[in-house]
Amino acid sequence: MIRLFYDGFQLFQARVLHDDDMTEPFHQGCLLSPLLFLVALDWVFCQALGDNETGIQFTLLRKLYDLDFEDDMVLLSQKIAHMRQKFEAPQEQTARVRLKVNPAKTKEMRIRSPANTGTISYGGESLEKVTAFTYLSSLITTTGSTEDVEARCRKAQAAFAVLRPIWRS
Repeated sequence: MIRLFYDGFQLFQARVLHDDDMTEPFHQGCLLSPLLFLVALDWVFCQALGDNETGIQFTLLRKLYDLDFEDDMVLLSQKIAHMRQKFEAPQEQTARVRLKVNPAKTKEMRIRSPANTGTISYGGESLEKVTAFTYLSSLITTTGSTEDVEARCRKAQAAFAVLRPIWRS
């Protein structure tokens, strides 16, 4: 089934119109790649953690374990020990499917965590602790402030400033 979709997408080509000139046809990346990556990633975590209940309480009866989007993943846990387990357990499984974690691009953010609870590391390298990061264009902070709305307003102002000369012409 996957091969059928892949073969179908090979027929599609894209062109870019720039200054009234059309580029030569080229292939976009496979549209299934992000989906297949997430399927592999979910398999890795299911194999490594099984039925381990280490998420955060989302509703009265449900827990949220992670957030996935394309090649980004946010792991969620209520306890530092659970987060260490979530981060260390899948290492063997990720090697089986040839996925690698880049510790330099991996960040750690704690919200209302007690002091001196240790570090989380990967391959002997401690993860960088941050107080804010952007995920899917939303600013996530340890304080839960309105910085997200303010950041979106700043991004919109910057976009309008870039477009203003075009609109005036």
